[in-house]
Amino acid sequence: TKGMIENADLVLTMEMFHKQIILEMFPWASDKVHTLKGYVYGSDGDVEDPWYDASEEKFRACIEELIPILEDLKRKL
Repeated sequence: TKGMIENADLVLTMEMFHKQIILEMFPWASDKVHTLKGYVYGSDGDVEDPWYDASEEKFRACIEELIPILEDLKRKL
């Protein structure tokens, strides 16, 4: 919601598509909306959303991808 974006210091998305949707709705928030990989590593990239496939294998792969990214995020914050 607009209030959530206004109150947030940082908005992280897993996919560029999600970032684009947020920025279409709230273009004034461009300084605080980033993909997770873009914020952590400085270059946009997607963490593939396992929901589209919904297989256990895709969810496990997502977790394996997220663990090191979140560790790096923790160090950055």
